[in-house]
Formats: sequence, C-alpha cells, structure tokens
Amino acid sequence: MPPARPALRDDSGRVALPGFHDDVAAPGPALRASLDALPFDSGDWLARTGTYSADGENGFAVPERLWTRPAFEVARLKAGRTDTPALGLIPAEASADLLFRLVPDQRADRVEELIRSWLADRRRPGYRYGLEIADTGSDPYRTPEDHPALAALDRAVGRAYGAPALRVGNGGAAPAAQLARACGAPVLFFGTGLPGDGWHGRDEYADIRALRLGVRALTAFLDELPSAPGLRRPGRHLPAGPA
Repeated sequence: MPPARPALRDDSGRVALPGFHDDVAAPGPALRASLDALPFDSGDWLARTGTYSADGENGFAVPERLWTRPAFEVARLKAGRTDTPALGLIPAEASADLLFRLVPDQRADRVEELIRSWLADRRRPGYRYGLEIADTGSDPYRTPEDHPALAALDRAVGRAYGAPALRVGNGGAAPAAQLARACGAPVLFFGTGLPGDGWHGRDEYADIRALRLGVRALTAFLDELPSAPGLRRPGRHLPAGPA
C-alpha cells in the first residue's frame, strides 16, 4: 500500500501545512503578561461556550491557542444528497470549507500560496479537484502594545468596570490590518461580548448589562484620549481667505 498522505494537522495538533509557521511571531511582553495574569478556568470556559473538550496544539494553554497560535479547522463538509434518506450510492462529488486563522506576522496571500502548492502536490489520478479562495480573507493584526491610545483604553475600561483591564486577543476575523494600513493609524478593540453569547449562531445572545458597561467604557475612553501622554495630534488647519 502507498504511504498515508499527510493531513493538514499532525498528531500534536499543529497545522502541518509546510511553511505555515515560518512567519508566526511570538506575543509581546504586555500580552504575555496579561495572558499569565488572566483568571482562566477551563471547566468554566467549556460550560459557558457549550463545548465538550479543549483540544488543540500541544504545549499551549487554551488562551494561548485562542489568541497567539494559528489554527486550521474544517467548518463544513458536504457530500451526497441531504434531502432524502441515505442512499446506497457513492457521491460523485464532495466539498469542504476550510478556515485558517492567522496570527502576526503571517499574511493571507502567503498562506494562500502554501495551500495551492500543498494541494497541487497531492492530486491523485482519477479525481478532479477545485480550489476556491474566498475574497474575504484578512491579514492578522495586533494593536501596538506601547501605543498611548491603548493605555488610555486600559484606564477607561478600569474606570467603567471598577477593576484593572486585562488584554486578551480575538480569534475572529476582521479587516483590521487593512484598515490600519489605509488610515496610517492603529485599530483598537474592546469587547462587550461574553463567552456564552453564541456568536454568529442562531441563538446569539447579548447581555444588556455587558452592553451598558461597554457604553460606559467607550464614554470613559473618549474622556481619556485627549489627555493621553505621548499621543500625536494632528495640527489645526485654518481656512485661508478673508474672515
């Protein structure tokens, strides 16, 4: 028998796409310290998120996997007819939706090249393959840890919640890197969602108390920002001509 072909995830839970980890940057000291200080309870997290296990890359805690490590998952598999009882037929075609979650300093266009090369090397005779890359891909982004606006946001969150702010990551996808490049300014995030909110699900839920605290934090941030030490401010431009 021919040797088994390598999958996209190895036995340690690491993404096995060749070259995938070459550009992965380690978290900075501020995020590292925040992760270490985070009061994370895996049992509570499993219960709140409705999951049954916290499988992932060996050697990393769940917060690290969520916010500092790249990941790959099969979001959907489709084969055969789904509108009838199972039939004794081999489906003529099958498809899968794959999601690659990237971290700094990976780039979506580079990972796309790796995926195309990986598939091209594994085509088997007797099969036709198709690969479509969604145009919604985005580069990973991490707000500069020493930016004065981020320090202002820390203070604002502390004022709103009555407790020190802890910096965490976000495992979702957003065009933050593209926005930061286009505007020449950092993108800041602060969340009002909770682990049990069922994000993007049919039963998505928002806690009104959390939203109110978020409004309070945003108000405090707008109050803190003008006086943030070290923040570069654009000069005033007065209109020319007679008054």
